[in-house]
Formats: sequence, C-alpha cells, structure tokens
Amino acid sequence: MRAWVLAGLLAALGGAASAEEPVVVQRITWLSADAVANADGSQVVRPSDRMIDWLAARLPQVEHVRVT
Repeated sequence: MRAWVLAGLLAALGGAASAEEPVVVQRITWLSADAVANADGSQVVRPSDRMIDWLAARLPQVEHVRVT
C-alpha cells in the first residue's frame, strides 16, 4: 500500500513542475514491509515488489533502492 502511495505522489510531482523547470528523478528509495506468505507457506511474496519491478522496467534511468 505504501508503495502505491509513493507512486501517486511521484505522479503528482511530475505534473507540478513547470515546462521551464522539469523535475528530474534520479533515485527512488522504496520502503516496503508488506510481506504476504503464499498459501502453501513455501515463500514470502511482497506485492509492492511487483509494482517496483514494473516501474523499474519503465524507468531504467532511475536507480530503484529497496529497503525492507
């Protein structure tokens, strides 16, 4: 959930910049603590990891740092 909030804030920040002064994002630090165990208990899945992976693929010029 926190990762989605951060993604929304970043999207809003992009729209707040004027055309003369673009916002340049060089690094995003992701704070994720939304661990969810699989039904069979074999591994732990973080839903935010999928979103971070999706954004990292679309923003390769930005360094994505995960903190758990």
